[in-house]
Amino acid sequence: LVFFIILPILLEIICTALIIAVMLPWYYSIGFIGLFILYIGLVIRLNKRTITCYERIDSAENEMSGILQEGLSTIESIKYTNAESLEINRMNVSLFNYQTHVIAAQKNLNLLNIAQAALLNGAFILFFATILTSLSYGTITVFTTITLFTYWLQFTQPIEQLALCYNQ
Repeated sequence: LVFFIILPILLEIICTALIIAVMLPWYYSIGFIGLFILYIGLVIRLNKRTITCYERIDSAENEMSGILQEGLSTIESIKYTNAESLEINRMNVSLFNYQTHVIAAQKNLNLLNIAQAALLNGAFILFFATILTSLSYGTITVFTTITLFTYWLQFTQPIEQLALCYNQ
C-alpha cells in the first residue's frame, strides 16, 4: 500500500510543488504546501473521530448480542419472574446506544465531506483570485495562468486520492 499508492502520490505532490516553486513566486508554492498540510491534517483528525464512533458501534453491537444471548438462554427464568419488561428495556437502551453511535459516525463522515469540499473550494477561490489579480497587473502571462490551472488539478487530485486511501 505504501509503495504502490501513498509514495507515488506524495512524490507527485512534491514534484508539483517544486515545479510551481520554480515557475512562480515562492508564495504560490507555500500556498500549495500549506493546503496539503491543512487537508491531510483535517482528514486525519476527522477520521480519528469516525474510527472512535465505529469502535463504539462495535461495543454496542456486542452488548446487544450479549443481551440477546443471555435472554435466550434464560428465557424460562425471565418468564417465571415476569422480567420481560426489564429485558425489553435493557434491549431498548442497548439499541438506542447503537443507533446513537451510528448516527454520530454518519455525522462525522458528512462533516468530513463538507470540510474537505469547503477547504478545497476556498483554496481554489483564493488561489485563482490571486492568479487573476496577477494576470490583470501583467505580472504573469495567459500561458502561466493555463499552466497553473493544470497544476491545480495535478495537485488536488492526488490529495483527494491520498485522503481516500486514508479513509479506507
